[in-house]
Amino acid sequence: MVRHRRRRSVEPRTDRGFTLVEILVALAVLAVALAAGMRGIAQSADGATLLKQRTFVQFWLTRLAGTAANQMLMVAVGWQMYELTGSAWEGKVVGFLNAAGGDTSYMSVMSMASSLMLDFRCVIVPRFVYATGSAFRDGVVSDRKVAGRIDELAQELVRFAKSLAKP
Repeated sequence: MVRHRRRRSVEPRTDRGFTLVEILVALAVLAVALAAGMRGIAQSADGATLLKQRTFVQFWLTRLAGTAANQMLMVAVGWQMYELTGSAWEGKVVGFLNAAGGDTSYMSVMSMASSLMLDFRCVIVPRFVYATGSAFRDGVVSDRKVAGRIDELAQELVRFAKSLAKP
């Protein structure tokens, strides 16, 4: 008797989350709304005080839009990763090594970490490693501190996995 394995469907799951197109449409709507708001502020700026207020508001609107766009992009990228890997993330121990962004991007993984914990019941090792371009030379980690933190992360991953595997 020949048994056939049930093939995993390659169709995208539609039971949760947003598609990349939906995220991009939301970003476009946000950009149009911010542009309209900035035009209204520019028309009402008559004096020096209003000019200062306009500059201040534009600064914060730009920061807010950038933060929102970054978070939405992170969700979209994460969702595409989940769609491609399916249930491979479920119940795993996960550590984060970030080798992109700048000195202020240390919170960039939090939306992905939250989604992995809530959607896939992953255990997230609470030791993240952040590295900027200056930590690398010729594609290899050259910064001793970063290399030490990578080793610590690897040790923590092994420790967590062993602890969770015990009966």
